[in-house]
Amino acid sequence: MKLADLMPEDKYDFRPSPEEMTFREQLLHIADNMTWLSSAYLFVEAPAKRTLGVKLSKADMSKTLGEAYDLGLKAHANVTDDQLDEQVKLCWLVNNCTKVLISI
Repeated sequence: MKLADLMPEDKYDFRPSPEEMTFREQLLHIADNMTWLSSAYLFVEAPAKRTLGVKLSKADMSKTLGEAYDLGLKAHANVTDDQLDEQVKLCWLVNNCTKVLISI
């Protein structure tokens, strides 16, 4: 989140190469994954989905990242030891919830 705050807003559409996501898209990707992992595997209720295709301002991006991070913290605080030992299928891997939590 610090990096998002340090980047000037006029650089949020920076793309290192044509094949890569922009800085803004990378931040959304990170936020979406934190939200998805927390809600799909770590027993917290998923928030309302954000509207796709809307270009978020730096302030909105900071809010989105903060909400995703807070959801991960909530998952961390609420998950039990037994839940952490549960095996889950994450994409093509089978892991326990501890590994999911670490990846957030």
